[in-house]
Parts: sequence; C-alpha cells; structure tokens
Amino acid sequence: MPARRKRTRLLDVVEAGYRIGAAEQAWVAGVAESTWGLLGDGYGATAFTVHSSPEAVSVSSIAHAGQSVPDQSIVEVTSRRGAENPEGLDRFYRSVRVSSAVTGLTELGQHEEAATVAEYYEGFGFKDGVGVNVHEGGPTVAVLFSCLDSVRRPTPTEQRRWGLLSCHLANALRLRRVVAETPDQAATDERRPYVEALLTTDGRVEYAEGPAASEAGRASLREAVRTLDRARSSLSTREPDESLELWRGLCAGRWSLVDRFDGDGRRYVVACRNDLPARSALGLSTRECQVALLASLGRSNDEVAYELGIALSTVGTHLANALEKLGVPNRAALSSVRATIEHGHSRRFTVNEAAGLEAFAAPDLDPALAERLTPSERDVVRMVLAGKDNASIARARGSSVRTVANQVAAVLRKTGTQTRSDLAATLSRGGPAEQHSKN
Repeated sequence: MPARRKRTRLLDVVEAGYRIGAAEQAWVAGVAESTWGLLGDGYGATAFTVHSSPEAVSVSSIAHAGQSVPDQSIVEVTSRRGAENPEGLDRFYRSVRVSSAVTGLTELGQHEEAATVAEYYEGFGFKDGVGVNVHEGGPTVAVLFSCLDSVRRPTPTEQRRWGLLSCHLANALRLRRVVAETPDQAATDERRPYVEALLTTDGRVEYAEGPAASEAGRASLREAVRTLDRARSSLSTREPDESLELWRGLCAGRWSLVDRFDGDGRRYVVACRNDLPARSALGLSTRECQVALLASLGRSNDEVAYELGIALSTVGTHLANALEKLGVPNRAALSSVRATIEHGHSRRFTVNEAAGLEAFAAPDLDPALAERLTPSERDVVRMVLAGKDNASIARARGSSVRTVANQVAAVLRKTGTQTRSDLAATLSRGGPAEQHSKN
C-alpha cells in the first residue's frame, strides 16, 4: 500500500503559500509537502501551476509529496482538456474551488465519463481523486490534488476548509506576481512599493505609510497581527479549523500579512498591499466591485467577508449597492454580467436587458438535470434561481423553511454545486457538466 500521512495543522498550507520570495518550483514543492496528509485520504499530494486563459491552458511547474500520479499524466490530461475546451477549463479553474472526479461526474449523470476516469485512477492504484483550484485573478492557477482510496465527494467540512485555504493561496499567488513585477532595487522591505507597514508580533507598528499610517489603518493592522499570533499558537494544532477561521484572507480588504525575519532571527510581520484588482464600473466603488466579482464567482457572503477581511454586514451592504448600480435583479444573475464587473464597462443595463436577466434567473431546466430532481426540487430550484430566499420559497409553497433548506441542499448535491450562485453560474454555462473536471 502507498505511504499515508495524517496531518492536522492547516496553517502549514497558509505559511507555505506566503513564502513569496521562493522560486516557482520551490514554492510548488512547499505547497505540495504542506498539503500531504490534509487533502484527501493522505496518500500523497500533488501541486502544479497552470498558465490559464480562455484561449490556452498549459502546465508550468509540478511537485509531488508522497505517492501520486506521474507528471506526464498530469500534463497530458490538462493539455488534452485545454485543447478541447480552453475557455471551459479556464472557467472551471476560476469558479470551482473543491471537487472530486468520479463522484462528481456520477452525480451529474455522466456515467460513461465517470467510468473512464475511474479506470484512469485504478491504473495508479486509487479509486477517485479530489482537487482544489486556486485562481489569483490573473493568468496563474495553482491546482492541489490528492488521490482517494474510495469513491466519494468532499464533505462539507472539507469544502469549507479548502475554500478558505484556497483563498489564502490565491492571495499568495497574486502577491508573488506583484513581487516578481517589482524591480528589486531596495535594500529594505520598507522601500518596496507594495510594503505599507512593518509590525512586531505583538502588533506594535514600527513603520507605516499610505492608508496603513492612518488611525484606522493602524488599528486594523494591530488587531489583525494580534489575531494572527493567536491563530498560530497551540490553537493551530488543538483546534486547526478554528485557527484557520481566525487568519482571514486579507486585512481590511487591502493587506496580506507576511513574515519577515531580521538578522538575529527576530520575526516581524510585513503588511503588503495585495487587494483584489477591481475596475470601476457604473459608479461602483472599489469595494463594491470586489464584492460583486467574488459573488459572481459563487462565493457566499460569509466567504466574501473572509476573503476580503471585512465585516459580514459590510458585504451585504456593498452587494446590495452593486446590484442596484449594475441594474441586475438579484445575486443569481451576477454571473451573467461578470465581464462588466471585471473589465469596468461603463454602460448600465437597459430595462429590456434587465428583464432578460430576470428571465435568466429562472431558466427552463435542462432535461437531463430535471430528470434527476423531484417535482418539488424542480420548483424550488426555479425559485432559487429567481433570487428567492428560503423563507420566501416556503411561503410560496406552503411548506416549512427547514423543508426548503433540505430541498436546496439536495439540489446542490445533485448538481455538484456548493452555493446558490454557483448553481446559477453552472446553469448559465449551458449545464452542470462543465463544472467538473478529471482531477
């Protein structure tokens, strides 16, 4: 049997990701090593980077820890899928964070494809595989992968856990790109343009400039560094998921916190500007653009709050403002106007176009999908896609909120999606099959 490893400290993955000065191959190897024992059933882990766009997809660097599938096999599968449908694969990398292969395809009714994938894994002594996609908003994608000894889908805990870890790794990839594009002419961190503050591990500000120098900026950074220190304490091994929840993706939607050691080994925390790129569209503020973009990718409000490091109530306010300014009827329709948000288009949708988006939000279901749903689930999914919450659906159907919640959960499971927006994005691409890949 292949060697197995059991690891519990989730912050190992975060810390491996924030080694922003490492060469790409060394970075990928560090992430793979930190992942082994956390992802899947512990039979090793693979990490690889991909240069991805709607026009072309190609593998860059690969590293393994423990037993996994060969490098050449990964390149061949990714290259074949990229050649067949580069736009679909790029979209999959962007919108799907955690997925299994055989189980996901089976749940979608693609039994022939599932059998082909199962045969592929059996050739290496495994039954299934689970993958995590990390997209930083630019051309680089990191994919984490581990084999499974049984056919199963990721549990809700795994989906949550790897969604948060994916958020940190995406921020780390984006910051690595910023560092690589910055001329390294400065002798100290403080003179590099992306560094806006330097703090001690107890939160004392040693240096700050720009927004970090303001009273609010200093207060946010002090609190974030102290929280980070608490997350990295014994809590990180005693309660690993709790420690991960404490270490939020960004501080105040702007800064990534990265370790720096001085000559005598003393650790400092550097606040690096690393906000999610967002172009102003239709009068949206930067934060409204960021929130709308993440929501269009299927993130829940809670996930957006974690990723940006802002309050949950703030996310709700920004999202409501963005929907109003964009002229779209509800959150579910955001996926259809993602280009407007990403590229900063300045034209608001007309009344007729908005009416079209209303129609998009409650489309006729694909026959293959409808076949797998009960009549009640089909009614519920139409109302979900129209932007109705569980309470509204329950009132309309004369049922309880708990019953509706169970029906929504069943729909998400049967379509292989994780959130309502993810479901809408899947159906807007012409059917749920495109959401899944051979990990």
